[in-house]
Amino acid sequence: MAGFDYHGEGVLSKPLSGGRRSFYIQYRFEGRKITKSVGKTRKTTAPDGRAAEEAEWIAKARGLVAARLEERDDGKVPRDVAKKAERRRAIAASSTGPRVKDLAAVYARECVPLRRRPKWQKWMLETVSAELGAETPLAKVTPERMEAWRDKLAKEGKTPSTIRKYLYFASGVFSGCLRTPAGRRLVSDNPCRLVLLPSESRGLKKALDERQAADLLVSARNDEAIYRWASLMLYTGMRTEEAMRLEWRDVDVATGRLAIHDSKTGEPRYPEAGEHLLPELQAWHKADDPAAGDLVVGEAFARIYYERWQPIFKAAGIPWGLGRGEFTPRNLRTTFCMLAFQNGARPEELVQQTGHSLVTLFKFYAEASRDQRLRAVNAMPNLRRLALRAV
Repeated sequence: MAGFDYHGEGVLSKPLSGGRRSFYIQYRFEGRKITKSVGKTRKTTAPDGRAAEEAEWIAKARGLVAARLEERDDGKVPRDVAKKAERRRAIAASSTGPRVKDLAAVYARECVPLRRRPKWQKWMLETVSAELGAETPLAKVTPERMEAWRDKLAKEGKTPSTIRKYLYFASGVFSGCLRTPAGRRLVSDNPCRLVLLPSESRGLKKALDERQAADLLVSARNDEAIYRWASLMLYTGMRTEEAMRLEWRDVDVATGRLAIHDSKTGEPRYPEAGEHLLPELQAWHKADDPAAGDLVVGEAFARIYYERWQPIFKAAGIPWGLGRGEFTPRNLRTTFCMLAFQNGARPEELVQQTGHSLVTLFKFYAEASRDQRLRAVNAMPNLRRLALRAV
């Protein structure tokens, strides 16, 4: 630790004014580094007696560390950890303790202006605050609470990368605030630090092939809302939530230009319907009149209705689930990207269409463009033939 002197066996000290010194003990418990102040040397100690007093403090601190480690090895909670837990419980029971909204206010005021994409930061901050509850005491935001959110996101069908993104952001809120005086008055630890996150797949991005995508649309014909929903994602690359909430007032029926105001990144986006979807889009609008202010999918969904989607995937012969070789509606957006790339689209052309970052689209492009890579490789001149000519 910067500014500290280490005396061995978990004992540290820090010099103070007037020749005094403050002593600390440090040890690990369940992966956490516990640091606790144990005392200071006296002001009145004569210079020739300071060394002896400091030696006494070092011996006392080493005894405290040994006692804490003995408690830990016996399966007990060390006193310092137990006291902190008791203090958190007391704060949680108090109606005046700091709350999630207080931490969010500190982060918005002191951290967001220093970050890239502040609009996205504010949007994510609102998402985290809504999940945890603005009035929730911070003492109740424990690792177990964050694990419950992780498991909830997984049940909702979120991909491992999306789950990691949400938890990383929440962790950034705590760690960012801990670097500010105002934040340290609210929290003393980052509850996300001990949460185990799902590992990201190192394989190819999951996408339907052309035959599977066509079969899915055929099997969805008997459910008008799901058919429209699937068509929007497969033909425009919209996110599942964006398609289910798209309103007719945000659709230019004549040109097929769509407006997404409440996107995942917090930035508005204006994708195109394209020549394949536009005729159907116009037919849907005509069938929905005079209620042209309704949702394009025709029904209001509070969530992604997996009970309606699953039999459609089954009827199309597409394995349902989150495992290897299995699919959910969220893979339709990836399918749009992959099929677009296989038919000549380039990543920079789809940035505004899909809302993906260019880095993400280049990953899709690299996986979907084997033919393009082969053409590049085959364009290499035949060096052996040139070498024969040289001889």
